[in-house]
Amino acid sequence: MATKSKAVSVKEDPVREVTRKETVRVLIHKTANDQGQDTVSIGVNGKVWLLKRGEEIEVPPGVASALKDAVRYEVGYDPSNHSTPVNEVQSYPFSIVG
Repeated sequence: MATKSKAVSVKEDPVREVTRKETVRVLIHKTANDQGQDTVSIGVNGKVWLLKRGEEIEVPPGVASALKDAVRYEVGYDPSNHSTPVNEVQSYPFSIVG
């Protein structure tokens, strides 16, 4: 007789957890690096989304995932050892709302 085994749940990140829903409510933060741009363009599967900064908006889970994956690299300077560390930061800082 075969027995059913329970799946062990692994703690997931918030973006992956909300991708089970039909839409995700996000807020793209305004930052000093915006250079006056009010919208963020994100492309997913050949479709481009223009997302307004500073407003809560409903987007498909794939768009939220693309926002999470959009990163850029900043080079800094550490005077204590004269190194130039490279830091990965979000291109479009955002929060998942609700």
